[in-house]
Amino acid sequence: MTMMENIKQHQLQLAVTLNNVLILLQSGSRTVDPSPELPEDIALPRKEINELDHFEEWLRNPEHKNSKHQMISFLATIGGSDCRETVWNILNKVIHNELANKINWKGVNGKRTFRKLSTKSIIIRAVR
Repeated sequence: MTMMENIKQHQLQLAVTLNNVLILLQSGSRTVDPSPELPEDIALPRKEINELDHFEEWLRNPEHKNSKHQMISFLATIGGSDCRETVWNILNKVIHNELANKINWKGVNGKRTFRKLSTKSIIIRAVR
């Protein structure tokens, strides 16, 4: 590995650690899972609009707060060479191309609006 690759890898590890610390502070928990995994009741990527609707309901349910934090930690481990690539990699993990063709930012041309989805929020939190 080149020195630059080592620095990028180290930066990614620090970002995951920082995200875990933020989740700890927000949840009041005292432990962090060192290797976050997807919550058991969630399968990704989502392929259909009805699956996305179900996922959105799941994300908005206050009972899933800890699982939501677990998902954010899992998504935060997905990397990329820069912020843009990281977002694309996470989007690819969450939303299948078939579903992505039915969504756009503003919801124009009869497509689903992405900017108002809870999915957008978890992706932003995972990248930060």
